[in-house]
Amino acid sequence: MKKIVLTILLCFVLCGCGKNNITIDEMMSQFENGNLSVADKQTIENDDLGFAPNVHSEAYSFVVENDMNARLFYVEDKEDLKQLKKYYDDLGSSSSLFYSHTYSKGNYLLQMNGQIAKSTFEKYKKIVEKNA
Repeated sequence: MKKIVLTILLCFVLCGCGKNNITIDEMMSQFENGNLSVADKQTIENDDLGFAPNVHSEAYSFVVENDMNARLFYVEDKEDLKQLKKYYDDLGSSSSLFYSHTYSKGNYLLQMNGQIAKSTFEKYKKIVEKNA
């Protein structure tokens, strides 16, 4: 019996069982399923990034409310993801004009206009937290 339990636990560790690995399109669908806006969803192209590091594999921008946007990035490399989050966090620290909400988990970074209510940001964050 002990061997069976250990074998099952080893399978969970090696296979990554229990870990959600959804695509960025599926994550966007989860926002919609949660009755959250993803209006005017557009693929982010390299020239849309400005000075931000171009480290993502896929990314979308979308309107959350009142023409205020959010971005969802899928970044394969964990160090690149940290670098991208740091860029937005540092930008917000340099001036309140550039402040944005950020949250990363798994391979995802959610970055949202800082003028959007924190309670709204938290709704999107919970979906990323649950699915990443």
